[in-house]
Amino acid sequence: MDEVVMLLGNKSREILEYTLEKNIPFDFCYLDAGKWHKGRAVPLGVDEDILTVRITPKRKTQSSSILKGQMLGISFKDEYENGHDRFIFGTEVLSVIRAVDDKAIEILELEFPEEIEVIRNKSYLRVNVPEQLKIDAELCRRDYPSDNGSKAAAQVCQGWSGSLVNIAANGLSVSVDAAKGVDFSKGQYVGIKFTPQANVTPVSFNAYIRSVMPAINSNDIELDMEIVGLEATPQGRMVLQRLCNVVGIYRKIVQSQPAPKQELEVSYTPLYLA
Repeated sequence: MDEVVMLLGNKSREILEYTLEKNIPFDFCYLDAGKWHKGRAVPLGVDEDILTVRITPKRKTQSSSILKGQMLGISFKDEYENGHDRFIFGTEVLSVIRAVDDKAIEILELEFPEEIEVIRNKSYLRVNVPEQLKIDAELCRRDYPSDNGSKAAAQVCQGWSGSLVNIAANGLSVSVDAAKGVDFSKGQYVGIKFTPQANVTPVSFNAYIRSVMPAINSNDIELDMEIVGLEATPQGRMVLQRLCNVVGIYRKIVQSQPAPKQELEVSYTPLYLA
């Protein structure tokens, strides 16, 4: 089965009307001052050309920088048609309605998406890099840019190299030699680049560090990261499709490997001589 399926026309409207009926929450992401932000909203209305959503209370203040004309990436998950898949699409903010009391953004009117991509649930399950592959990963730590959000500020970063440990459509782990003087911490914003197989073009994207832990059986540190921002643009969704394909390829390789041989445990019964 394909890792990514496209829904067009009436099928897109059908699934969005379903989210409205079931009050299914949306996760959204947007770029502001060179940094990806996340939020959550619920659908309020599905009209001919407009999708209206309400930002959930905890996210109103955090989403105050959303502007008209801004691009949003939206994803949601539900057991639609007995599946367990994730639906994603990009959209443009048509209008912003703020609450009267605290001026926080309360309601967004969004452009109705022409298409919705469906990503199979298995693509979001981490798979280890096959043992026969050694995948180098380049990391560029992106310290938060200055308030003006200039491109020059966003591009200043410090680079390290490591090894890809595992990957899914929404996250990955990379081990880095601790002796290289690495300085990573939870919540940092990093750029990732790796070549998933020989003779293919590299894959690049952004991620946030969720945890920094000692690697198992080595002196490395292992960075567990969440991938962000791919849903918001056509280019990002193409990268997401590539990641889904990589996850599928790695999983097939791992599953095709023979199971490790297990040593038989032999028990001995004492022999008593008369």
